[in-house]
Amino acid sequence: ADSQAAKKKIMLWGYSKGGISALNILARDAALRAKTIALVSIGAPLQGSQVMDRMVPALDAFVASAAIPGTTVPMGSDTVLQMLRLWLGNSSANAGAVMARFPEALEGARSMTTSSRAAFIKDELKPGALARPDGSKINVFQIAGVVDPERLNGVPELTVKNGRLVPKAGTSDNLHAGETAALVAATDHPLSDACVALEDSVLPLSMAEQAGLTPSLVAIARVDHLALRLHRQPGDVRHGVPDHAITDSVFSTVAASLKRAGR
Repeated sequence: ADSQAAKKKIMLWGYSKGGISALNILARDAALRAKTIALVSIGAPLQGSQVMDRMVPALDAFVASAAIPGTTVPMGSDTVLQMLRLWLGNSSANAGAVMARFPEALEGARSMTTSSRAAFIKDELKPGALARPDGSKINVFQIAGVVDPERLNGVPELTVKNGRLVPKAGTSDNLHAGETAALVAATDHPLSDACVALEDSVLPLSMAEQAGLTPSLVAIARVDHLALRLHRQPGDVRHGVPDHAITDSVFSTVAASLKRAGR
């Protein structure tokens, strides 16, 4: 059994922060690199996220306004709570549930800023640093999303009820509303999935190659960041789990590339 386990190869898949976490682990674990045939990154901010650059200061200000984060929700915090719902991928989470995961969200957001990723690239993408122990390179298949803002259902239809202007129930999506707002943070990066700009979803080619990786951009999906997820939250039927056509084509492309490389 031990000999069979030693022969097993691993393919890493990472969505969003999962993509950079997988890359970070590879940089620190030679034994894992030896077994890894490829890394597939999906909507991962490999060079950072301008949205997270805006989000982290907002979260830090939120911490400063709360005596003990996780126990109370300060007045006027609706905007930050909506940002956190977007980050946690659960539009129906109540304030208590959101705050319970606040430390996790803040740490995760910091890890995806452009400054954090620039530091990783500078410190870790050294010559040969991510190659396998035998010197062979690891394929990194990169998948990006580019959302058409018109496809986000973030703005509700309005109607008059009891003399007041109110949104019609079910005519908007809370998480899409958050993504629509997030696009403002990427105003200088129009090709974006509402969290990660296209140019930031790929590794710098020359540095990655000298570090022992073979990176390639294999797909640009016309979807938002949430649609690239590999999972859904309980009860969430709208967001996550890419379309079968996307996953099937990715599997085919990756398999064909690895076969050509003899992996």
